[in-house]
Amino acid sequence: MTLVYIKSLMMLMRLDKPIGIILLACPAFFAISKQANPFQVKTLIIMIGIILCRSLGCVLNDIADRDIDLHVKRTALRPLPKKQVSLYQAWILAIFLTFGCLSLLYWIPVSAFKTIIFSGLTILIYPYTKRYFSLPQVFLGISFASSIPVVYSIFESAFSITMYWLFFATVCWVISYDTFYALNDLEDDQLLPIYSLPKTLGEKNSKLLAQILLMVAEIIMIGVIDYSTSNILLVFVSIALVYYIIYDAQNNKINNLDLFHLNGLLGLLWCMIHFNE
Repeated sequence: MTLVYIKSLMMLMRLDKPIGIILLACPAFFAISKQANPFQVKTLIIMIGIILCRSLGCVLNDIADRDIDLHVKRTALRPLPKKQVSLYQAWILAIFLTFGCLSLLYWIPVSAFKTIIFSGLTILIYPYTKRYFSLPQVFLGISFASSIPVVYSIFESAFSITMYWLFFATVCWVISYDTFYALNDLEDDQLLPIYSLPKTLGEKNSKLLAQILLMVAEIIMIGVIDYSTSNILLVFVSIALVYYIIYDAQNNKINNLDLFHLNGLLGLLWCMIHFNE
């Protein structure tokens, strides 16, 4: 197995782009921060699961979009469109990652299986929502936010009002940053048989919605914490970062892909805030 082939497999799983792991991990760690004993083996299992699930989701997404990615500038150089990896090899990798995910169930309470199955189904379904659902970003928001009840179930904690608020805030946040992400491909998407929130609502309306949802997410994220001297500075930094993203989006100061990447930093700030309660 050559280095080029290994690099292609890593690209297929997006292991060369850690931003995706950060954005998927943040909701889980929002929930972990609310547990009585957050630092234990279960946390490690969840982190491994996040990496495996994200890798699996990327492979399945590329399999589903293999004929579309070729016509989008941002994705035309992915391993499947470039035929650096065959469809057969991609499916073998997907099966391998699926078994990796399933193996983690050995360390998970049986009571958590229902929420895990729901979360897993959203990963399998999401790649096809772009073809049949006019607002696929909403479905992605639910998919990413589902890690919150999964964490509560794994820790065998009762679902609380805080959990539901975190779930709703995460849905708003994911829709917001994935809208910025989709805006980057709007010109290409207009010519393809797929849906996105920017394509459905238009560039101006979708960008405005992304800004509003980001503000809602920030209000909830800082509204559910218990304030202390150790995190109040972080709260102000997060408010400043949200303002910066919204201001730049409103005035077209930086491109939409950079706005998307700034949300990785925001997610890490929110994690720090919640762990510093």
